Amino acid sequence: MRTAGLRVRVLLCSGAALALLGIAPAAPRAIQSAEAAEPGRAQATSQDTAQREADLAELQAVSRAFKTVAKIARPGVVNIRVSGGEREGEVSQREERLRERLREVLPEDQIEHWLRRLPQGVGSGFIIDADGYILTNNHVVAKREEITVVLDDERKFKATIVGTDPKSDLAVIKIDAPNLQPLKLGDSDRLEVGDWVIAIGAPFNLSQTVTHGIVSAKGRTGVAGLDLDYQDFIQTDAAINPGNSGGPLLNRDGEVVGIVIGLANPTSNTVFIGIGFAVPIEVAGGAGGPIPF
Repeated sequence: MRTAGLRVRVLLCSGAALALLGIAPAAPRAIQSAEAAEPGRAQATSQDTAQREADLAELQAVSRAFKTVAKIARPGVVNIRVSGGEREGEVSQREERLRERLREVLPEDQIEHWLRRLPQGVGSGFIIDADGYILTNNHVVAKREEITVVLDDERKFKATIVGTDPKSDLAVIKIDAPNLQPLKLGDSDRLEVGDWVIAIGAPFNLSQTVTHGIVSAKGRTGVAGLDLDYQDFIQTDAAINPGNSGGPLLNRDGEVVGIVIGLANPTSNTVFIGIGFAVPIEVAGGAGGPIPF
């Protein structure tokens, strides 16, 4: 009896036992089906992984490009601090125009709060010559008694105005300093809408701030709040805030294609609204000619 019981248990664990009990051995067929399907699933998974890796490689390439441009350009970008002069202690025409625009959308008490957040006497610029010539906005330095340039390595130098052009809001200042790293000037005429661009400057006196975006439009004219005789602006959605004025707008090769000039009609405490403007570098002579001052 013990031997017979053992034989029954052995049979129950085999296909023969299932056959004796009238049960079809379905498990082996299921396993065979899974094995047949597995190569297809494995191939699909492999293709998906390869595509994800390719996509990731493209993103990493874009990231490396931005990092490379920032490393190349930052030593040539300066923070400009100004004081004294005709505008000290009084409301400038630019601020008054801003106040008028804000009155259209904000209560008076909020206007004062907003204006207090604006940095006073700060701007940006970039080195265009190893002898110490720096390009910036005219409205940053005009009629100021003292101009201080702060370099990327935190060295500080007094600057003098070489020339200004109020019609295009450009100015050239000069410092006497060793070991300067001028930026390479590009060709703004070759820019196309949709091209990547990078802005570097000192928004709210936060020096060496890097932002990026695209060229949103070219040849912008009649921009409210930028009351200049010459208007042929590059429009960008790279973040531009008070203090960025005079800083460079760079292409993906690290070349300067524009001089940041301002943003359109700020109407909220966030300030940046995705519409900023730059003067094409060709206005300042570009890569093919001298600065016209």
